This record gives sequence, C-alpha cells and structure tokens, in this order.
Amino acid sequence: MPRRSQLRSQTSILRPERSAHRIPWSKSEVHNLKRLFPKEPINALIEAFPTRTWAAIQGKARDFGLRRPSPAPLRATSRKKGDIGFCAGKVLADGPVMEALIDSGPRRARHEGGGLRLRRYFSMPQVKISMEDKEPIDHVARLWGRKTTPSGYRSTGNKVWGVQIGGKKAKELLRLMMPYLAGPKRKKALFLLHKHRYRTTLPVPSREGFIAFRGLL
Repeated sequence: MPRRSQLRSQTSILRPERSAHRIPWSKSEVHNLKRLFPKEPINALIEAFPTRTWAAIQGKARDFGLRRPSPAPLRATSRKKGDIGFCAGKVLADGPVMEALIDSGPRRARHEGGGLRLRRYFSMPQVKISMEDKEPIDHVARLWGRKTTPSGYRSTGNKVWGVQIGGKKAKELLRLMMPYLAGPKRKKALFLLHKHRYRTTLPVPSREGFIAFRGLL
C-alpha cells in the first residue's frame, strides 16, 4: 500500500491553488470589482480577475455589500395570454425535455483561476428548442431570458437556430407548461420535477454510469 505521504502528494496535484486567496486586492481590482460585479455575467467577471477564484470574487464583493440582480422568474416575463402555451407548443413540436449531464472539471480550473480540479458530474433538467424559423425562437428566447444561438444546419443546407434553458428556470418552465404537455414529454417533465424537487443539480458517480431518465417507465 502507498504511504500517506505519497497519497498526500498525489491528491495535492488535484487540489486548487490557494495562494491567490492570500494576495491582497489592489486598488484597481477593487475599483473594477465595484464597477463590474453588479452587472456583468459570471464568465466576464472570472475573465476580469484571472488570479482570483469565483469564491474569492464573491467573498470580496460581500465585504463591500455588492449584490447581483436576480434573474426575473419566467412567470414575470411570460405575462401575456398564451406565452406559456406558445412555449409548450414549440417544445412539443421542436424541442426535447432532457436530463442533462454536466461536469465541473477543467471548466472550474479555467474559470476559477486555480490548478487542476477533480472532475465532478451532475444531472439537471434542461429544455431545448431548435428550428429553421428564427423569429419564433427569438420570441421564446425573450420569454426565457436567454439568447438565440446557431444550432447547425439541416441536410438541405438551411441554418437551424436554437435556445435552451436549464437548472432552476427549466424546473419553473416545466411546472408552468405542465397543463399543456402530453405524451412522453409530459412523463419526462413529471419525472424531472419529482427527481429534482429538492436539488436542481444532483451528483452523478461517473459519466459512464449516467443514464438519463433511469427508472422512467
């Protein structure tokens, strides 16, 4: 069996570097933090402070009482009559209801400005819509608070546009659409809402062992 010192040296390779936490924040960093934290997306903040982890950025922001605006719930952005029904119709026709597998390995290391991270896997609800007609996709994207993105090409050469939503907003969307859903997509939505009722993301032991909708009849 390997000695404890050998095990410590092996696991230390996978631990994040903590030296960044001990480096004092400069005046320019504090100025940029106050200017950027309340309005910029997380990825932009991480890029603006490459030597700081996301946890360190959040901690420093708390020291100054900085807050980020919470995203508007779907029930606030979908006020017009028929908005949820419109979304449900597009999901039934052109979008899957999914249990997506996400990981936090190299992405955490790159975004948090540290060393190698142990790769961890999670499952979470996700809904996508993709179609050639961009106008209805743009409308759905506005309702969801997301952006329309290119999603490839059809065999005919026509460009496909898509929009997706995941996590807490996907759970909220599934609840709102439930009266309109039917068939397999309704079963999948009910399955996800039950499975993720307490936590939006659930740990998965390994990528190879993950099976979406395991146990769904």
